[in-house]
Amino acid sequence: MKTGKNKTEKQATLTMMAMIGGMVIAGSTLYQSVSYAQVNHLSIGDGTGVGNGSGGGRDQYLASLQNSLGQQNAMTSGSVDELISWCGRASIALQKGVARAMIQVRSNRQELAVQTLVDTLVKVGQSITVDPMSGGPMTKKLVDRTLKYSQRLDQDLPGNSGASLATKVNFLFNAVNFIIKAEKELDTPYYIPFRYRHHGRYPAPGCTSCSSQFDYSRFEMKFIKVAAQQLSFVMKSFTETGIQDGRLQVFPLGEPKAFLAVAEMASGFVAKDLRDNLHAYVNCRAISDLEALQSILIEYNMNQDRSIFPNTRWAVSEVADALNGIQSEIKIYSNSCGFTDTNYEFNYQYDYALGGEYHE
Repeated sequence: MKTGKNKTEKQATLTMMAMIGGMVIAGSTLYQSVSYAQVNHLSIGDGTGVGNGSGGGRDQYLASLQNSLGQQNAMTSGSVDELISWCGRASIALQKGVARAMIQVRSNRQELAVQTLVDTLVKVGQSITVDPMSGGPMTKKLVDRTLKYSQRLDQDLPGNSGASLATKVNFLFNAVNFIIKAEKELDTPYYIPFRYRHHGRYPAPGCTSCSSQFDYSRFEMKFIKVAAQQLSFVMKSFTETGIQDGRLQVFPLGEPKAFLAVAEMASGFVAKDLRDNLHAYVNCRAISDLEALQSILIEYNMNQDRSIFPNTRWAVSEVADALNGIQSEIKIYSNSCGFTDTNYEFNYQYDYALGGEYHE
């Protein structure tokens, strides 16, 4: 059974985690920029043109992708319209990848589905060059992060067992759909017009103070929402809830090792997103908790430190509890012009279920 914790106890747990685990984040090599040629199960040149039951061979599919995506250089060129066009092409390519992978899954060819989805992500990531100092569309950032997650899953879940493949397929479908949503809701209507035109494209009706002046604070708030949604995405992809011993509890969805690995990486990514944001100070508690969580997970995952989580079942429960609590800490405010972004789309009722300990 699980016993509940109050908010103070949860905060104390995270503080203890930071103290015991130590901040070992800076030296980690897991968060270097992605190298597409190093994606473990995907070397673009590999494979033959053998048909795979999804409308053509891999080489044909890759050539078609490259032709439809083209090449966009956001460092030396790229008008607003050109960048919006790239986002549209990227979204279409990702949707095609999902459709192709779905056919392969229905044919019980999960390994090919994983390959298709990663192939698609690699090609989309390669089709645009951005300035590493100023960044680029969120679509590009999320594609790169998803490939890093995929590399980590290959490292932690070697081989092609049924459970490992199912975990990877489920994650990649969720990840690609998350990227498609970000392109639709952030990049095309918001990020690119604000970043490259420096004004609000869609002021609230009747709001004279919004007008056409670039509202940088509002711009930054949108990224806080996406940062929060990345934590929600991890929970959705790797956990589920169920009733056990009369209580609502959280369980790993697929291989528990995958959840702990991706939660480790996502904690670092989201902490950086919040720390680099204009509204970092109001979210300092969430940043601190994310860094503490990442630190303890690095120790648990890489160094087999069991001083805080004695076993995997305990770790899954406590990490899910921590992520749920941090989501509620992330602050997104509305302004006087009706811009409201307080809906994180967190549809998970974990507060009742989490925060306790498993007694085996």
